[in-house]
Amino acid sequence: MRFSWRRSLLAAAVSLTAATAGLTVSAPAGAAVPQSWTFNVSGDPGDPLTQGGSWSYSSTDPTAERNPLEVGGGPEAVTAIIGDDESNVWYLSLAAPQGVPFRASDSYTDVRPAVYGSTAAAMGMSNNTRRCDDSVGSFDIADASFGPYGYIERFDATFELRCGGATGSVRGSVHIANPPPAPALDVTFTVAPKATVSSSGVATFHGTATCTRDTIVYISGRVLQQQKKGEVGAEYYTSVACTPGQQVSWSGDTHAYSTKFVKGPANVTSEAYVHDDIYDADVTKRDTSVITLTR
Repeated sequence: MRFSWRRSLLAAAVSLTAATAGLTVSAPAGAAVPQSWTFNVSGDPGDPLTQGGSWSYSSTDPTAERNPLEVGGGPEAVTAIIGDDESNVWYLSLAAPQGVPFRASDSYTDVRPAVYGSTAAAMGMSNNTRRCDDSVGSFDIADASFGPYGYIERFDATFELRCGGATGSVRGSVHIANPPPAPALDVTFTVAPKATVSSSGVATFHGTATCTRDTIVYISGRVLQQQKKGEVGAEYYTSVACTPGQQVSWSGDTHAYSTKFVKGPANVTSEAYVHDDIYDADVTKRDTSVITLTR
């Protein structure tokens, strides 16, 4: 894929826009190619970014697979990158005020570049080496809809920007459309209030897990038991295949060469972990309980 060199640049731009403007962008904030998109930009002769030229890109173009629009961000900040090749690449960043997600019919005026610590709306644009840090602009949101982890279902915006001291402006639009978002992967798990301890001192813990999509649930725990000789500790690890709508059982044994548990209470901190492959996100749930070890 020829556009892979742009992906790291976009991810960095998304993070920089969010951090500089003090915004919270749901992870992952990396690059993604929308299913349907258009990006248009044109300018006056006195605009240093376009120098009076105009460009139009679309997912229906024959070159779209080789040079797609890549977007990242989330409900409060969207960054896009598009270009014909490495010598002509457009960057656009639009950020809503901190804590205020984009909404259809929103309109922002007197918008400046992102400044560290600012909570105001922000906007930035550049074309490779042509950029202006001193600018003022405006943008309007015609449509905006997001899913889990900042998934962009729909985003439709028009914008205008003028560099400081320039005699002309740059104008454009970006349209993004994706299928409805899949539900985020979620997991719940329980740890039974009683565990068993063998004659050799190995403790076995068990419980149940449920999930919202097919996945592997990885469960681990740290066990601490206060005994007459002092505190004894060990860990357990296990995994279980999980199917939506079903409660599956899991069990895990402690494995430590010198640790032997005995009957009685033990403090157990357990964790269930799954990875959401659709959104490339980790989901972790924790449980802290006093468990009774029995024979």
